[in-house]
Amino acid sequence: MKKIIVFTVLLVSSIGVKAQDVLTKINGGASWVSGVVAPMKFIVSSYTLDESDYTVIVGGAIPPTITLPAASSFEGKIYRILRTVPGIGVNGTISRYVSKSGGSNSTTYSYGNVLVLQSDGSWWKQIN
Repeated sequence: MKKIIVFTVLLVSSIGVKAQDVLTKINGGASWVSGVVAPMKFIVSSYTLDESDYTVIVGGAIPPTITLPAASSFEGKIYRILRTVPGIGVNGTISRYVSKSGGSNSTTYSYGNVLVLQSDGSWWKQIN
């Protein structure tokens, strides 16, 4: 598995680098890229998140179940989950995570709210 580390570079424009340019380091090499692109996926049925996911837009009248991978396998990984369609069963079900209030038994996501989760290597934690 390749690890990608992204550093935001804020340099004065007099040396020709834009504030939105970033330096990306991949397996020891480095290259300049302009802007950052994050993957987005639309789902309507049960889904297991993986390393390629970032933003997940959830549709469908009945909210699908979302399964998080083991937090220990994805330390530092962030997922953004948004339910866009109201319907039967206002809340969707997701694997257990630690809510922003500190409760470790949170297992739902709701219509209209973005749920942002990050792995600390032991747990998925809500960070928004």
